Amino acid sequence: VVLPKAEKLLKVSIQPYISSILDALMEPTSRGFFEVRDVFFRELVDMSKNTLNNATKETVAQHMEKISMLPFHPVKMQSCYEKVEQLSLEGLQQRFDVSSPSVFVQRAQILMRKQMDDAVYTFEQILHQSLESQGVEDLCKTIQRCQDRVIKKEWRGGQAERLEESEEGVQRNREAAVKCSD
Repeated sequence: VVLPKAEKLLKVSIQPYISSILDALMEPTSRGFFEVRDVFFRELVDMSKNTLNNATKETVAQHMEKISMLPFHPVKMQSCYEKVEQLSLEGLQQRFDVSSPSVFVQRAQILMRKQMDDAVYTFEQILHQSLESQGVEDLCKTIQRCQDRVIKKEWRGGQAERLEESEEGVQRNREAAVKCSD
């Protein structure tokens, strides 16, 4: 008795708006996650540049300590959070009785922090393994290889299409990283 009424309600009141709901949620959320990747990439480029002339285990450890705090650094993550704060659910708020988009914004920010934390953890693990086998010689290239593996693992999985859209940002960051290896 309830199922036919629920299906009718779904078809009439919700299904026609699903694409607009997804558009409203995905655009600012995607921009926020792109920014997470870019912040992560910039930090690793800085690490490469800063260890270029002083590649010791101590300097690497200092930089890794700084990078490990990245997901919890409010200033560094602020640009990511600001992208998703542009979320606008105009028209959808009244239709679906959503008082504020803040619940979506907060959840996206938690997921961004988690993705940054996962990327940092993965980078730490891969870099540690690489340094055990290779040492600190040619550290800049080692960092870049580890960085490429992390970006491939963390961002290419379910976001390949969206990553292609922001290839210009990746290219800018790559150019900065190449300067490090020169």
